[in-house]
Amino acid sequence: MAPPLVRDVALEIPRNDAWQPIQEARVSCWTGRAGGPAGRATVGCDYRRLLPGGALGPLQTTAPSPPGNFHTLHLGDLTPGGYYQFLLTATAEDGSGNTSQSQVHRFTQTPGPIPPGPVLSAITVSAITATGATVTWSTATAQPGGQVNYSPNPNLVPLSVASEPAPAVTNHSVTLAGLTAGTRYYFRVFQSASDGSSTLSGLRSFVTAVSQESPEEPAP
Repeated sequence: MAPPLVRDVALEIPRNDAWQPIQEARVSCWTGRAGGPAGRATVGCDYRRLLPGGALGPLQTTAPSPPGNFHTLHLGDLTPGGYYQFLLTATAEDGSGNTSQSQVHRFTQTPGPIPPGPVLSAITVSAITATGATVTWSTATAQPGGQVNYSPNPNLVPLSVASEPAPAVTNHSVTLAGLTAGTRYYFRVFQSASDGSSTLSGLRSFVTAVSQESPEEPAP
């Protein structure tokens, strides 16, 4: 009798909304026979991590699924962010020992936790003139120079960016220039950290001063 065919392979990688390490994935499939009725079988999965340079990690194997037509297998002990390949093997339930294999599938496992970005405090706008302003903020530890994303529109489009010098400091300051008099500007502070994390502040706004034009000279 022809071996059962592995078909409709699906992979489910759990969402990582809480940014907690995820070390499992789930594979499902159906088994059947070409041109015939569905074939009852057991299915197992062999999987390995693909390492840098093309090397393969140790072989890992799931327990076989119970006999049936629909199968669900759990892949465990995965490395967050690791790149894996897996192969499914179906064995006929009729005692013939006939087997078939799926194609090799590959996936990237859910990444590990993202470190929190630096905490921003004392975000202040000062030295407001008709054409400029200064935005300052503080970080608890010295961090690289940050930037201010700003625009006259609350959706920050079109976007302008002003950055501070690169040296790591705890008290940050960015000067905005070339602004339009009597205009409300919206901005967010973006601050990166040395560990690769970052923080984007909430949306804030300020209004530039009204331009004080010089009085016209009287006509001779």
